[in-house]
Amino acid sequence: MVENLCSRGSFNPYAVSVRKQYCFTLIELLVVIAIIAILAAILLPALNSARERGRAASCINNLKQFGTALPMYGEDNDGYSCYGWHDSWGGRRVGFHMFLGVYMGGGKTYAGHLEVNNWDNSFSPTKNDIFLCPSIPYTQNANEGGWALSYYSNGTYDDGNTYLSYFGHKNMAPPTKLTRIKNASIGMGISEAGTREQGRSGTGILLNMSWGVTFDAIEGAKWFPNRHAGSDNVMFMDSHVAANKWVFPVKGTDPIIGKKSMF
Repeated sequence: MVENLCSRGSFNPYAVSVRKQYCFTLIELLVVIAIIAILAAILLPALNSARERGRAASCINNLKQFGTALPMYGEDNDGYSCYGWHDSWGGRRVGFHMFLGVYMGGGKTYAGHLEVNNWDNSFSPTKNDIFLCPSIPYTQNANEGGWALSYYSNGTYDDGNTYLSYFGHKNMAPPTKLTRIKNASIGMGISEAGTREQGRSGTGILLNMSWGVTFDAIEGAKWFPNRHAGSDNVMFMDSHVAANKWVFPVKGTDPIIGKKSMF
């Protein structure tokens, strides 16, 4: 039986106040819930934005490591860039990330590139965070040489007689000597690509600049997703990294792809 606080000789106002402070009405509770909901609606977008900025910064750091590795590779290979992909090693394709990964602490090496890993029909390639943009779900990356990869290399080649490209492609164009590039600061070398759902699969984009190929927003999403706040992080051929906003249609003759910046 609950004792009446006022039933004894002296009245204790402190006891009454303590008892009353736990008595919320339904309206008061609903007001508190509404305030919490409003604060969450205000703060969550800011938190998500801050989280995405952190992921974009991590992506930039990955590309900077590629930019550091490229001249190191050139020093060991007569000044030449590497292949965007090559499949002469046991019929397995070896991507640029596997050549440059040797200089990025990527893992075991074989014949001058990272070791080709076995994989089955499910998505189970080797995971290396240096090769992965954290804004892409892991299973939405390309699987090349048994390594998951978020980025691609620019294998576009010139329309003259040399058929060299920034990053070579077997049977199409060999890689160029880095010192031959006349406007390396505006030529895209490595960039982040779209997801598997958007149709992206390989390690490199390959165009003949004389074709005049253009990409609309749907087809271009494979290679130009504008992932980070409407732009993509790009490593240029002088090794600097910057954000680039792709405006569709993207043309194969644009300077950033190679025309007027390659040779």
